[in-house]
Amino acid sequence: MKIYKEARRQKQANTIKGKGNPNWKGGQITKLCVRCDSPFLVYPSGNHRTHCSLTCANRDMADEQRGVSNLMKGRSGIANALYRNGFMERGSSNRNWVGDEGLTRRNALIRGSIEFKEWRQSVFTRDDYTCQSCGQRGGDLESHHINPFAKYPKLRFETSNGITLCRACHKLTF
Repeated sequence: MKIYKEARRQKQANTIKGKGNPNWKGGQITKLCVRCDSPFLVYPSGNHRTHCSLTCANRDMADEQRGVSNLMKGRSGIANALYRNGFMERGSSNRNWVGDEGLTRRNALIRGSIEFKEWRQSVFTRDDYTCQSCGQRGGDLESHHINPFAKYPKLRFETSNGITLCRACHKLTF
């Protein structure tokens, strides 16, 4: 065993290291980080690196995901198809855009209003904080519009159009 180790050490000592080796690729090269523009060293085998550290890479990726234009840069497959067909566009570029105000924003404003909160409270009080489907008292209760919120805007704040349901029963109404 000792003889084998010694022979291996001798062979390693005789190998050509550095610039004299036929596989030498020139050592480390300097590149600039695409996020912070700081220089970093990389071996030619790792020439695909574009960031100086994982921190810069993660921050850059988070920025890209927040912005629409850079989101699909260098991506392919289903994500690219979704982007091309307008599903991943935001705002007025999205094919499902409703208008300047936006349907979601209007609904959020209505559901966050004092009027809505008072309607919800009056429904809970009328039903004595009890689920009208299974009879659970208290817990995760939700107010449910009997006639849909979107289709009947005049009935949105009518107590007679509301019913108290627990979360489990409310999921069954969808």
